[in-house]
Amino acid sequence: MAWLGFLDMNGQADDAYLLKGFDTTWGGLKAEIDRAAGKAAATIRIPDSPTEEQLAQLHLTPFAIKSFTINRLWNDSKIRRQGFAPRYSLTDAVDAAVRDLIRRNGSSF
Repeated sequence: MAWLGFLDMNGQADDAYLLKGFDTTWGGLKAEIDRAAGKAAATIRIPDSPTEEQLAQLHLTPFAIKSFTINRLWNDSKIRRQGFAPRYSLTDAVDAAVRDLIRRNGSSF
C-alpha cells in the first residue's frame, strides 16, 4: 500500500501509482490506527437509515455513509500475474501513515 501522504505529483502523465487494499474491516483498521497512535479514538454509531438531520449532526454525506457501511472486494489477480505484489503489511502501512501525520502536525493527534 502506498501512503498518499508521500505522493509528490510532478505532472508527468506516465506516472503510475498502485494502491493495495488490505483484507480488513473498518473496525480492524481503527484498531491498527489506535495501536499506532497510542490511544483509542472514540467511535460513533451510524444509524441504519440516517435522516438528513442526523447526517448534518454527524457531518456526513450519503457517499460517506456508503463508504463506511458497504464492503468492497477487489480481485487483484490480474495485476499480480503481471508482477505487482504488496510490499508492506497493514501494520507497516498504518505505522508509516500515523508517523507521517504526527510529523506533519508536530504532535500526536
